[in-house]
Amino acid sequence: GRDGPPRVIMVLPLRSGLDPQPFLSAIHAAATRASTTRNNPVEDCFTAVFENLKARWHVTCCHSWAEPMEFLKCAATADVIVPLIAAEEGCEEVVDEDGLRALALLRAQGMPAVVAALYNLQSISPKHGAELKRKASRFVNDEFGEHAKLVPCTVTTCTATIMEDGDGSGGGGVRAGKDSNLNR
Repeated sequence: GRDGPPRVIMVLPLRSGLDPQPFLSAIHAAATRASTTRNNPVEDCFTAVFENLKARWHVTCCHSWAEPMEFLKCAATADVIVPLIAAEEGCEEVVDEDGLRALALLRAQGMPAVVAALYNLQSISPKHGAELKRKASRFVNDEFGEHAKLVPCTVTTCTATIMEDGDGSGGGGVRAGKDSNLNR
């Protein structure tokens, strides 16, 4: 809430070439107030206040899982993980090898609530968009379990879903050992 500590949101691009900046910039712009964290010249870590939702978020983007311990520390502090899936013409896979490695690390540690964001959908043909939505939905369900959500994303829909699933009630949480999909 507004009076407690900010909810920690970890944004995780699932493809190594995926640029999360448009997504992060949209969240930053949608906030009533936002401040970039000191010692971070790139705006990949900021606190956003949403007065109308009575919420504060600390948003962190994990670009690299090359340093597994740093990646896992970041994930351990997150209340909600937002895997990013970008809609791109010709993109056959939702996740690449680096993304699969990151997911394996997360499954080993356990995950909080998951709200996957499918963004840039308007940039591709409707036919390809429908196919990508089906693939992404199946992927999210298989990888994160039935409580995870896929949101074809505008900042408003993603924000509302994160608020709903990351409210601390445990309804959207996924932890290793609780879901058979995580223990394959």
